[in-house]
Amino acid sequence: MVEDTKENSLKCICKSCPSKNECMASGDGDFLYCARGKTKCEMAKKGCICGACPVREKYKLQDYYYCVNGKAE
Repeated sequence: MVEDTKENSLKCICKSCPSKNECMASGDGDFLYCARGKTKCEMAKKGCICGACPVREKYKLQDYYYCVNGKAE
């Protein structure tokens, strides 16, 4: 399980994701999906950068699209 910490927030690359839209960008704290869970916004999958995320590497996560699928388990 990924911890919702300031350190992880600073390493998170969700803000640069090609799938992120205006709704997600306007949501306060709408990132670090692997720890916080999926977005409440409607979104289209336009690519996923989870594979390059240092948080994913740190916790040895295997999945992608946490913004759609929810928290890492």
